[in-house]
Amino acid sequence: MLSKPVRTTVTLDADTERLLRKAMRERNVTFKAALNDAVRRGLGKRASSGSVVQPDYRPARLTVPAGRQWPWNAALGAGR
Repeated sequence: MLSKPVRTTVTLDADTERLLRKAMRERNVTFKAALNDAVRRGLGKRASSGSVVQPDYRPARLTVPAGRQWPWNAALGAGR
């Protein structure tokens, strides 16, 4: 059974808006369709597994050249 559409105002973070706009271009759909699909996919995964889906990314390894320090070490008083 389909319910009546609900109008609401959603405030998106800039990165989320970029992702939605990208989905719109790639799939040639409206903003409404892209947002509804994203919510259904996200909440559908969560509801079916019973837990939050972890993002699929690998953190970057941060390195500093030998003999150098992190720029914030001095400000934080590190190494005293």
